[in-house]
Amino acid sequence: TELAFKMMVWSAEYNTKNWKFVGEAMPHSVQIKNSLNGLDFDTDSYSYYLQATYRFFPDWEVSLRRSRYVFDESDKNGEQLEQLLTQQGQQVLAMVNQNPALLQIPEFAELVSQVSSQNLSGDSAYSKTWMLGLGWHISSSMLMRLEYYDITGTSWIPNSDLNTNESTNRDWNMLIMQFSYRF
Repeated sequence: TELAFKMMVWSAEYNTKNWKFVGEAMPHSVQIKNSLNGLDFDTDSYSYYLQATYRFFPDWEVSLRRSRYVFDESDKNGEQLEQLLTQQGQQVLAMVNQNPALLQIPEFAELVSQVSSQNLSGDSAYSKTWMLGLGWHISSSMLMRLEYYDITGTSWIPNSDLNTNESTNRDWNMLIMQFSYRF
């Protein structure tokens, strides 16, 4: 597998006494060549986030963030990717049906296992996220945060977790609690 990745990052931040506004945009180009199953990608992708944070007490803040990731600008909701994955999976399984001896080749048997167990969904090609967070600066070196995420799309989820027999919901949530110590 060959991977070429080019990225540019645009970032801006504005602070006032009680408000902080941050935004980043990251256009990137991805080229993937995989000789084993013939999947080649040459896509222009992008991601961004916009975040506003309000300090309502000196040690307390609340944040709201909107983020978006798209693997392929020409396929913003993953519909074309889902069709491609389904076609590739059907081709691999048809090859096995025509010639079962192919399963004796370890690499091909692994590919068949991956194709037959994976969630063939285009939802892994994007994510749309809202985050609501609460932060408490316990001291100058300690911070505790609680963040709730409302997510559409599964691009955050590693492929190894998507390649299970369990179905993956394209709409999901996360609740994260974090404690950090700065030294």
